[in-house]
Amino acid sequence: MKKGRYMNGSRFAFIILHYLNYEDTANCIESILHNVKAEEKEIVVVDNASPNGSGKKLKARYEGTQHVTVIFNSRNDGFARGNNVGFRYAKENLNPDYIILINNDTVIKQADFCEKIDLVHSESGFAVLGPQIISMVDGINQNPVPYALPTKWKVIRRLGMFCAMYLLSFVGCDGILSREKRRSDGENSLPSEYQLHGSCLIFSPEYISRFNGLYDGTFMYCEEDVLKYACVKNHLKMVYSGQVSIFHKEASATGKAFGEGVSKRKFYYKNTMHSLTELLLLMCGMRSF
Repeated sequence: MKKGRYMNGSRFAFIILHYLNYEDTANCIESILHNVKAEEKEIVVVDNASPNGSGKKLKARYEGTQHVTVIFNSRNDGFARGNNVGFRYAKENLNPDYIILINNDTVIKQADFCEKIDLVHSESGFAVLGPQIISMVDGINQNPVPYALPTKWKVIRRLGMFCAMYLLSFVGCDGILSREKRRSDGENSLPSEYQLHGSCLIFSPEYISRFNGLYDGTFMYCEEDVLKYACVKNHLKMVYSGQVSIFHKEASATGKAFGEGVSKRKFYYKNTMHSLTELLLLMCGMRSF
């Protein structure tokens, strides 16, 4: 087994996309600062144009804190483009060996989090790594996720289902198809094939040297599906490892913005439809990544 580079000074950049929820983002930052025992770590917080002033509040709180940088988007760019602002900042200014995109509604309690990343990389040569993600709602590990969309036909089928759910949501009948979607998730997926949950994605030099973040054609949802497609197409290794772990509170930003009712469901359906369309265009060679 090759020895990892951790003890030789690997650098880790944590990118946290912030929107509205000050408490969750602060808790995430604090968990990295106080629990992750790695000297060469930097935290980049990207405020995605939060209208409630919470980004400025974070900037003021961490103004004098070493290894924490808060930067601002002029508009809400969504998940992929918002994260890419932090990804590019880290790549261009911090010279990291690993870039970690981590949701603001997560916390890290693992002291050797970075050491284990380095170890898994030395063993597997991953381009993208997904950790164990323990839900703080039900205690279930959310990773890895079944590879549900390996073909154009499956994308078209899923797109049709979301179009139907979006239309039915106007008359309050979308729950029927929503239950069918949950039953069909992962249907016919090969047991050996999976993709990674998007609440924490860890990128190694194999990925960082080739890309400047995630595919930026989506606003929110299905980023994991697009990333899986990109890795398969470019022969990049995607790996899940239970040696690395985080805890996930789940969907705090969208919940704060839209609540839990029909507005949130419509937002989910509409943006998923757009993301699936982008994935289909990528598969058809009409988009590039």
